[in-house]
Amino acid sequence: MTTDRRQRGVSMIGGLLMLIVVCFVALMVIRIVPIYVSYFTVKSTLEALQQDPASRQMSVAELYNTLQKRFEIGYVSVVDARRVKIRQQGRERILSLAYEDRRTLIGNLDIVASFDINLVLSP
Repeated sequence: MTTDRRQRGVSMIGGLLMLIVVCFVALMVIRIVPIYVSYFTVKSTLEALQQDPASRQMSVAELYNTLQKRFEIGYVSVVDARRVKIRQQGRERILSLAYEDRRTLIGNLDIVASFDINLVLSP
């Protein structure tokens, strides 16, 4: 009668390695998710301005003021409304925003995400 009496399961070192990997992945998620949440907030704010019929009649200063107010309402702190470039092309206005969001991962190791948003306000 021979039975398999070997131990089964994860050893102490294997368990620690798995714990380290899981903690590192959790840290990455905790640091990266806010970057994309703020990006989607910025993008939805600009798209809401694009959908607003009143924005087509606004001056450039009024557009900046409206954007700044909407950024404040949406708790956007990574960009300022003045970073949005507004240019006239024919009868259309083009809103362009290019920015980087940098967050610390561990110590002096940073995560950098670059974003570029372009929208057209047509009359």
